[in-house]
Amino acid sequence: MADRLQVEKRIELSGHRSAVYCLAGDARWLYSAGGDGWLARWCADGSQEDGVLLAQTESRLFSLCLLTDKNLIVAGDMQGHLYWIDLEARRILARTAFHKGSVFSIIRTDADHLLTTSGDGSICLWHIDSLKPLQSMQLSAQGLRSSWLDNSRFLYTGSSDCNIYITDVIGWRPVGVWRKAHDNSVFAVAGMGEVLLTGGRDAHLKAHHLPGGQLISNQPAHWFTINAICPMNAMSCFATASRDKTIRIWDYADVTPICTLDVQRGGHVNSVNALHWNEEMKLLASAGDDRIIRLWALV
Repeated sequence: MADRLQVEKRIELSGHRSAVYCLAGDARWLYSAGGDGWLARWCADGSQEDGVLLAQTESRLFSLCLLTDKNLIVAGDMQGHLYWIDLEARRILARTAFHKGSVFSIIRTDADHLLTTSGDGSICLWHIDSLKPLQSMQLSAQGLRSSWLDNSRFLYTGSSDCNIYITDVIGWRPVGVWRKAHDNSVFAVAGMGEVLLTGGRDAHLKAHHLPGGQLISNQPAHWFTINAICPMNAMSCFATASRDKTIRIWDYADVTPICTLDVQRGGHVNSVNALHWNEEMKLLASAGDDRIIRLWALV
């Protein structure tokens, strides 16, 4: 399917007053947040241009985790706070803190727990209903920029020290480190099949076989930092977003580029910071420093 892929821009969504750093969503809604501290909601299919402001914070928001069954969304900011936001009431239920650095990723581990990673080099397990931290672990002396959870057990975390840390979140213990996985900070990690895809400030895209980490592919994928990697399993491909203002779509089978979405194709005019894939609608959402969210249809 990937070799016959076509990408068409569906719509541009504007309203944020600063860079957009994170996206989340489900079959109905797309959520965005960023440097203005706003949490906004948009129609996932792009049928309406206008979004809805759900909550406003006083800090830059770097991460989101949607809890549809709880009718909540959790946002992490640059000060280490978590905002627990009621989607129906459109209000912040609580602001809680544990981390001393920016919260760069929030992952749901099971029905009752969240896991956060931070610029302070630590991970923390949270109880959703009580909104409280349960336990934490220091993985690095530098920031933890990205994470992906494999089968709700093994957490792969990319760090500014160039390493990737593997943690057993059920046993709550470290189980391995891939040292010098990149030549600079590891900004993006994502699993697809039996492969872990990683991208860094070195602008290289790497594919590692799971669980051992054997290197399958290593190539210069962008001109500058790879900020995000987004698997699109139904299309047998994945996308990367970069500070070089482009999005690239890749064939999963052989990790080769299919197309580039740049300003000439109606793409972003500044750094692309976040991606989100809507499996049901086959829509890729992208957002970045230009404050615009773009929806791309893959056919």
